[in-house]
Amino acid sequence: MEDNQKEKIRDFTRDYFKWSLQDREDKDNNVLERYVDYRDEFPKDEIEKVLEADNPRDYLTDLTFNWDISCDDWYYEDEFWKKLEKFCEENSIDEYEARDYIYETFCWTYPESFLNPTFNAVVIINNGDMNYDFTKHNILNYAGDYGYCNGLEKTAGLYFLAKQQRKLTLLKKAIDNPEKETGDKFVDSCITELEEATCHMTALTFLVEMDLNTAIDILEKQKEALKNKVYNEYHPNETKGAPLGFITLDKSTTCGLFDTWNGGGSLLEIELEKDVKLPLHLIDRIDTDDTIQSTYGLSYEYWGDDIKEVKIA
Repeated sequence: MEDNQKEKIRDFTRDYFKWSLQDREDKDNNVLERYVDYRDEFPKDEIEKVLEADNPRDYLTDLTFNWDISCDDWYYEDEFWKKLEKFCEENSIDEYEARDYIYETFCWTYPESFLNPTFNAVVIINNGDMNYDFTKHNILNYAGDYGYCNGLEKTAGLYFLAKQQRKLTLLKKAIDNPEKETGDKFVDSCITELEEATCHMTALTFLVEMDLNTAIDILEKQKEALKNKVYNEYHPNETKGAPLGFITLDKSTTCGLFDTWNGGGSLLEIELEKDVKLPLHLIDRIDTDDTIQSTYGLSYEYWGDDIKEVKIA
């Protein structure tokens, strides 16, 4: 096929699929965007695999590449092939050569919105209690006498939260006299959360809607920081500031104590009074809602668009 014929076929194809060209401002772009129905969703089990991968971004790239090469998108373009046949007849172009050129030149991919799904994220906090199998919240519950901790220790996730909410001193006093309400909604809700914990391995947990790319960015920043020894994951509360960056959560965010390892926890009803500025180095893991749903069976109202800012250093 001559170059001028290739150009005609290329222009014909681009004009036909102009609604689906990924970057319409790039005249040399030959990437076509698949139509995705509003009922089509990024597989949830694949979101879990991305989050658990050693290299989340690479896993996502390999996954979508395999999807692309396994899809025979051209098979469903009956109307396009009919018009191409007529176009080739009118321009004295061999139809089969034109088809081969199209196969070689154009490729299909999924919309960015499909490849970056928003999911119900379960953000587990490690303030140093990971080093103690997350047993530092056994203060007022059934395991309080088992010797796991001595009051609200510095390594407890709730210690970070109370300090961040500027209620640490008041919470410590309330723990010493839990029968007496303080009238402070944050402190009183923390006391109830500690008393109602049904497991001995509970971590401070936030429930937020998060897009997959944000989760990947956070996880990869952590991996890079660990490799470069920017912080110690076993003693994260000794890190000053937020060297990796932070996320800001609205004060309406659902949070509480959850045991993702055994399936249990408390009420998830800590009442925040201030937005939470959460350093990225305190995030132990980001999960989907599978385990917490199998434990509680929560309404989706427990998750909201509560991430106000994401800052990655």
